[in-house]
Amino acid sequence: MAEMLGKVFRALVFLWVVGSADPLLAQVAVRLAVLQKGYLRWAPTHIGVEVVNLSGEPLLLHSTESKSWLRFLVRRGNLSSPGVLVRQVQPFLQPDLALEPGEIARFRFDLTPFYSIRELGAYVVQAVVSVSDVEGEKELVSEPVEISVVPGRVIWSADFGGGTIARRCYSLLRHVVGAEELLYALIEVPEEGLVYMCRPLGRLSLGRVPQSAVDALGNWSILFRSGPRQFDYFEFSPNAELLRYERRMQVEEPPRLVGGPGGYTLVGGVQPSQIRQETLKSTQPQFIGAETGEKPTLQQQLPTAQFTERAPRQKRQQKEQQDESASAVQVKRYRS
Repeated sequence: MAEMLGKVFRALVFLWVVGSADPLLAQVAVRLAVLQKGYLRWAPTHIGVEVVNLSGEPLLLHSTESKSWLRFLVRRGNLSSPGVLVRQVQPFLQPDLALEPGEIARFRFDLTPFYSIRELGAYVVQAVVSVSDVEGEKELVSEPVEISVVPGRVIWSADFGGGTIARRCYSLLRHVVGAEELLYALIEVPEEGLVYMCRPLGRLSLGRVPQSAVDALGNWSILFRSGPRQFDYFEFSPNAELLRYERRMQVEEPPRLVGGPGGYTLVGGVQPSQIRQETLKSTQPQFIGAETGEKPTLQQQLPTAQFTERAPRQKRQQKEQQDESASAVQVKRYRS
C-alpha cells in the first residue's frame, strides 16, 4: 500500500512540474551527446549539441557582446556524484542561431580551449541556453552527460632545447576510439605546465611503428602508415605550427624519412593523383595486330556483318502454317 501511494505521489509531482513549466522554455529543447568513450587529455573534447525548436514560430538565439546564448556547466565527478564546478578559462561567443518551427540544429563544440578539463577522470557536462521573450531572459539547462578524460599510450618521445633555447618535449601517443587506433602529436613544456599542441593526426595501421625525428631547428617530422599502401607526413615547428603536410602512396618501397644538413626530407612513394593517372592510362584498350604487331585500322577493328539469303515468300508462308498447326496440336495435347 505504501509503495502504491509513493507511485501516485511521484506521478502527481510530475504532473505539477509539467503543468507549472514555463511555456517559453517548453518550446525549446537542448540535448548533449558524448561522441566517444574517452577523450585524450589536452586533445579536443568534442561534444554533440542538439537544439530543437518545438514552437510554431521562428526562433532566434542571439549572443550579445558580453554574453553568449550558449554556455556549459562542467563539474568533476560522475552522474551519481557530480563534484566541484570546473572554471571557464576563456570566454567565447556562440554564433547566432535561427531555427524555423520544428527545425533541429546539430553541431559539435570543443570544450578543451574554454574549460579547465585538465585532470584525468570523469566529468559531468550540461548545456545552458539563454532564451529571450517579452518578459525578459530565461535559461534552459539540458540533462547531464558524463565524459571521461584518459591518458594516451606514449610510443615515441624526444626532448629538444635547453640552455638558451626553450625546452620542448615531443611525444607520439596512441589512443583507441571505437574500433580505430588514432595517432596524436603532443608538444609541451612539462616543467611549466604549458601545452602547445595535442593534435590527432589520423588513423594508425596496426603493427606499424611511425617514423619520427626532430632536426637542429626543432622542427618535428612525422611519417606513419594511415591505410593500405598509404602514408601521411606532417612537419611541425617548435610552436606547433603546421609547416608541411603530404600524403604518399607506396608503389614499390614504402616512403621514409632521410636526414640531411637542412633537416629531414621525405623520400619515396608518389602522390595519390599520380597513382590515379597511371591507373587510367593502364586501363585504356590497346589494339595490336596478332601477326605484324602493328595497330590495325578502324576497318579492321570493326566486325564484318554477315548476311544470309532470305527464303522466298511462298516458302515462308508454308513454314509459318506448319508451325501454327504444330503449336495447336501441342496445345490440344496439353489441355487433354
